[in-house]
Amino acid sequence: QHQPTPASDVFEYVLARNNLAMDHAASRDVQDIGRLPHVPSKPSLLRYTVNNAPPWGTCLLLGTQHYLTMLGSTVVIPSLLVPVMGGNTKDLARVIQTIFFVSGINTLIQTTIGDRLPIIQGGSFSFLQPAFAIIAQIKAGQSFASEHDRFLVTMRELQGSIIGSSFIVMFIGYSGLMGALL
Repeated sequence: QHQPTPASDVFEYVLARNNLAMDHAASRDVQDIGRLPHVPSKPSLLRYTVNNAPPWGTCLLLGTQHYLTMLGSTVVIPSLLVPVMGGNTKDLARVIQTIFFVSGINTLIQTTIGDRLPIIQGGSFSFLQPAFAIIAQIKAGQSFASEHDRFLVTMRELQGSIIGSSFIVMFIGYSGLMGALL
């Protein structure tokens, strides 16, 4: 016998809501598609949805949890990259400060004008391998007067690579190519 879990209940709720929307759209004119019949705003097992706000005490606890989760990647990623790039402890501190600042700006944008999900936009470990490849190529292919000079050149190369790849990802997303590729 199937035992319902919170995940399966949410899945069944989303599936039922989508089926209801498609049935409604099929039975109406094209102008009526945007108006759906009443559907409950949250499944029974969810305490809060995107439109609900928990009490302040819970918000503070959840915010602290997000901060502690983010702190790990925000400190570990620069701690792995900066020494290999030729940076010193001051450079490491600046990179960590920059990541905290940019993550805060991205999170504010995402939670106000984005999709309003309560997640922190931070660094990703998935980009470490390409970053190490770029660092190794720069170290092997060029000579520098000091390790700090190598750090500055490597940082510029990594920033340019990230900006360029971001534009490619944005183009693929906004052009609809991802739907065609899948």
